[in-house]
Amino acid sequence: MRKIYFLISAVIVIILSLNVYYYFDIYDQQVDFQKSFLLKQTQLCEEEIEKVGSQFVSDLNRILFLDDITQFFDNEEIMQRGAKNLEIFYSKYDNLIKNILLYDNKKNVFNLYKDNNNNFISDTYTTHNQRELVPREKISIEKNKYVFFLPIINNNFVTGNIAATIDYIHYINSVFEKSHLENTQWQWLVNDKGEIILNNFSGGELQINQLLRITDDLNEGFQGALTHSVLINNKDEKVISAYYPIRILDREFGIVFTLKTETILDTIIKNATIIVFLTLILVSSIIFIFLFFIRRQNIEAEKLQESELALAQILESLPIGIMMLGKDRKIRKINNTAIEMFSLEKEGDLVGKDISDRFSFGKNFLYKEYFGLTFDISQFFSYEKNGKEIVIYKKEILFKLEGEDITLEAFVDVTPLEKARKQEVVANQAKSEFLAKMSHEIRTPLNGIIGIADAFSRQKLTKKQQESAQIIKQSADLLLSIINDILDFSKIEAGKMMLEEIPFSLSKELDYALNIFKPDLWKKNLDFILSIEPNVPDKIIGDPFRLRQVLSNLTGNAIKFTEKGKIMVTVKLVEEYCGNLTVQIDVEDTGIGIPGKQLKEIFISFKQADDSTTRKYGGTGLGTTISKQLVELMGGEIWVESPSGISDDPETPGTRFSFIIKVFSNEKIKKIIRDEKITKYHQIKTLIINEKTGKDNHLLEILQDFGISSYVTNFQEKTIDLIKSNITNRTESYNVIIISDTPSFNGFEVARQLHQHKLSDKFLIIIVSSNNQKGNFVKCKKLGVDYYLIQPYQSSEIFDIFQTNFPNIKLDEDKTYKVAIIKKDLKILVAEDNLINQQVAKAIFKNLGFEIDMAENGNDAIAKIND
Repeated sequence: MRKIYFLISAVIVIILSLNVYYYFDIYDQQVDFQKSFLLKQTQLCEEEIEKVGSQFVSDLNRILFLDDITQFFDNEEIMQRGAKNLEIFYSKYDNLIKNILLYDNKKNVFNLYKDNNNNFISDTYTTHNQRELVPREKISIEKNKYVFFLPIINNNFVTGNIAATIDYIHYINSVFEKSHLENTQWQWLVNDKGEIILNNFSGGELQINQLLRITDDLNEGFQGALTHSVLINNKDEKVISAYYPIRILDREFGIVFTLKTETILDTIIKNATIIVFLTLILVSSIIFIFLFFIRRQNIEAEKLQESELALAQILESLPIGIMMLGKDRKIRKINNTAIEMFSLEKEGDLVGKDISDRFSFGKNFLYKEYFGLTFDISQFFSYEKNGKEIVIYKKEILFKLEGEDITLEAFVDVTPLEKARKQEVVANQAKSEFLAKMSHEIRTPLNGIIGIADAFSRQKLTKKQQESAQIIKQSADLLLSIINDILDFSKIEAGKMMLEEIPFSLSKELDYALNIFKPDLWKKNLDFILSIEPNVPDKIIGDPFRLRQVLSNLTGNAIKFTEKGKIMVTVKLVEEYCGNLTVQIDVEDTGIGIPGKQLKEIFISFKQADDSTTRKYGGTGLGTTISKQLVELMGGEIWVESPSGISDDPETPGTRFSFIIKVFSNEKIKKIIRDEKITKYHQIKTLIINEKTGKDNHLLEILQDFGISSYVTNFQEKTIDLIKSNITNRTESYNVIIISDTPSFNGFEVARQLHQHKLSDKFLIIIVSSNNQKGNFVKCKKLGVDYYLIQPYQSSEIFDIFQTNFPNIKLDEDKTYKVAIIKKDLKILVAEDNLINQQVAKAIFKNLGFEIDMAENGNDAIAKIND
């Protein structure tokens, strides 16, 4: 309690100290600000006076050039105009001028001044005595006023003067009045002798201290500001004075602006009153809170005791077993639920005992592979009660109580949940078996449609029939792909979906995926735009089937929800690094759009924008979910925006689905291979690298048929050096290197060493693999391998490779190349138990020019073979 009292007292002292500091700090800041402000005012005042003085002389000189002023007394018109110009000049400097005289060397005088009613009075007369003619500009003092003389010159002789009487005191006072604030702020003018020659203070008798310091600074040409005291009616008061030197009519003066500091104090006191009031309220509040806190603390102490008692009662009656164990695993506290759950003795008999050996922890549960990742199976244990298995879930919480490490164990009887879990596992297994059977039943007729459509398209058809057959086949293929994905939805959710990684043409794949929607586009009269930016590589490595499915889902949705306007598919390259490509595809439409609040729900399974959308347009709402999962499997992401940005109709703002995928470039590797001199196959030198015991006779037969020179070697440590030395042999240097890849021989290691020694860019490199694995195509590109063939391969593939890379080869018309060898007298037996597939097989082989025998099952096939 003493600490609290001390804390409250310290807070009050700090608050009061801060207030005092605040007052002094604000006062100092205000004084500095007023000094700066007054000094700025004196500077502006000086600039105004200097400017008027300069303009005064200039304007008076200009009057001499407006007319021939030497004819002022001889020409009536010139006199009138000259008098008018002098009046204008007089009016402009009314606060400065008292009168103007113009006289010549013939005793003629023109006098201009103002009467008490501020009207101009002019008088022209002749004097008895000739006034002195001043030969140059001159300022003289006459009766405490300044007279400015301006000579009138004719033919280099002074013929007259203009004399302007100036009352600078009156003028400066008029300037001071602009900044005068009664008795708070006043201005005064001091000469170089320290005499105050003008003071507009009207508050009584004034005596200024430290005047000598101000005069000394002004005589030195310094400006400044200071705080000093003055006597006003014999009363000492603090003031702030700012001074600035000024030259008036060839004499040095000082302009001084003075402000009473009591003005600043009055402002601070007003603010301080408010702050003090608020401080008192704050201090009172602190005291009130302090008293309230003490009272509250006493009340809470009583409630705490009641709460502890209530908590103990709650723990005893909870349907969850609670046990508190010490570091030695001995019981410190146990509630009645735990005692009843485990059929134990009374609490008094259990405290201080270790009972962990009474239960079977970490039991191997049925279907534990389906247990999930949320729980650790070791958190469960079981025991038998009345012949039934009881499953208990245990949760441990560690904490400290009075410096001792305590383990709080909570026990929940999850026997009903475990029973439900086992039933769910059985149900899921049944579902998986059902889906597998249904997958076969659905795929079989679809495969029949695809096969018949393919066979139909190979017959002699009209162009329109050919297109129709092609659309049927493409639609069936797409439908089969979609059904496959729906049936594999559980695999995607379980993370067991595997992606393909094969070369394909992006533009052809886009056309393939989008062409099936042409009838729907024509039916709705929708425009379709496919835009592929020029920098997007066409040949890439990835999964064309999953890309096709995503495009089909998004384009189908766009057409479904668009009644007018257009559909736009845009493909652009986001990033390219060492062959790794990030490609973005946008599918935009001018359809109904998606409300902003529902954009986040669009990728939820079986969820559409709203229920009315499902009723009107149909669909399961699974397409966008599958698309999102497939895109993420391809290393990308997908998002949706609405409006799309291509619709001008606010009623149909449209939607834009955008997704990015990660693929690899399959563009032809640029190599420096001199092929212009190769015009015949026998000029090609090929090195075949095999394992020690391996030999690809089929490959050798193909190369021999083409007439290509082949050299076979086993890969050894010196093989790389031999290849390097071969490069320098121009007549016998290799053009092509073919590497064998088998389960027992890693052909990619050979390619890696060629790439490491910078040899891969000097040869056309082919890998022939009987050990195909995912990622091999990408490995080839990274290692500088041009072609990757998977056994079994056709001779036409080899032929195409050589024809593409050696375009100057001219085929010998007299020679027949065995590009494809299929015997026409083959006897083919097909075993198939499905009638639809039997018809499809007959149609396919018939188009190939073969008749087949059909066996209805395996036994029938064996019997026919034996016959």
